[in-house]
Parts: sequence; structure tokens; C-alpha cells
Amino acid sequence: MSDGFLFEENVVLGLSDTYVKLKASLLKNGCKILAEEIPTQISIVQGSVWGVSPRAAKKNMIFHLSESEGNTRIFGTSVWTKGYKLLTLVGSVLSAALLLLCAWIFLSISSYVSSFKINYWSWLVRSNGFLDLQKAHLFINLTEVIVVFLAISLIAEIVVVAFALSRIDSFALETLDKLT
Repeated sequence: MSDGFLFEENVVLGLSDTYVKLKASLLKNGCKILAEEIPTQISIVQGSVWGVSPRAAKKNMIFHLSESEGNTRIFGTSVWTKGYKLLTLVGSVLSAALLLLCAWIFLSISSYVSSFKINYWSWLVRSNGFLDLQKAHLFINLTEVIVVFLAISLIAEIVVVAFALSRIDSFALETLDKLT
């Protein structure tokens, strides 16, 4: 987990006391401890794969503690879990694929209505070999709404991911601020 966002804090407590307080704070906030090297390191997982905010997104964090002149220096990294990355990527790719499919259907049927030239998706709006205008307008309107909805949701997903990534260390920083 060397990739990720680095955070750092100095605490005016001894190493063992800081470790105990940090661990208690993490457990109180629902973190799952993955590994410990008492009192110098603690690895956790925090958040949910369904989380969209920086604090709620599922991530792994490693806290390293070292003593220096009676104080404790805490530093570490925050990275999204593989499951969170995969779910975000798969959801975005499927949305983009559905958007492209609906856009293709929209353009195909619109072209068929205006030119009467049979194309790949024209069979959807034909009845008894002829153009069914009611069906055509229904498909055009439906696919247009779906394309707009999916485009807006993909843009929103990009904004949410960028925001969550830019503040992935917010939970760690909040936790460390409570120790000082």
C-alpha cells in the first residue's frame, strides 16, 4: 500500500498511549483492523463500497507511529480498496456502454423516421412492414431521456470520484485531530 495519499500528525503523548488512543478511536468509528504491530503500526479498512463521500468510501489505511522526544509522530497512507475501485469502474463502464447503445438506437430510429431508409434498429418501430410513427416517437423519446439521464449520471460520477479521491485522507486526518 505504498501508493495513496499521505497524512501526518504529531501528538503530544507517548508512543504507547497514542497507539491505545488511536486504536480505540478507530474501533469506535467502525474500522476493521487488518494488521497490527503494537505499538508502531496499525492497518485498517474503513467505509463502504457504496460510500460516495470521501469519508464513506471504502479504503485501506496504514498508520505508522514513531516516538521522538516524548511526542509521537503518526504518518500513513489512505487508498481505496480493490472492491471499491472495481465497483466504481464496472458501474461507470456499464453506464457508458448503455449510454452508447441508447444513443445508437436514438440516432438510428431518428434517421429511419426522417429518411425511411431501413437500418439496424428500424425493426423496433415497424409494424406489418411499415413505419409505426407512434412507436417511433415513443422509442425516440425514451432513448433520448435515457441518454440524457446516463450522461448526467456519468458526469456526476466523475465529479464524485474526483472529490472523494481529492479528500480520501479526510477520515484519517479527523481521527488524528481528535488525538491532539
